[in-house]
Amino acid sequence: MRREAASKQVIGGAIYAAGVGKPNPAMDAAQNRIETTRAATLDAVRWLAYFIYWRANNFKTIFGSMPDVSVPGFETVRMEFLDDGTCIAEVKIKL
Repeated sequence: MRREAASKQVIGGAIYAAGVGKPNPAMDAAQNRIETTRAATLDAVRWLAYFIYWRANNFKTIFGSMPDVSVPGFETVRMEFLDDGTCIAEVKIKL
């Protein structure tokens, strides 16, 4: 499944990943926008790290443990905010 998931994330010489940030009802709208953007970006970059690690290690790693991988030079492709305040971030890194 990792091989299939990671292979579908490579498009045009880049690895793509998406992440989600959920709003906190205790925060105001402006603070929520900042925090959900940050959370969604971190989630997407975490997935990039998994995909990079899996590709480099024959798709073997323990899911749930963070691989020792740096993700320098990632680029934010798209940021979308849903009506409920949820943020979805899409990022990529060139291979």
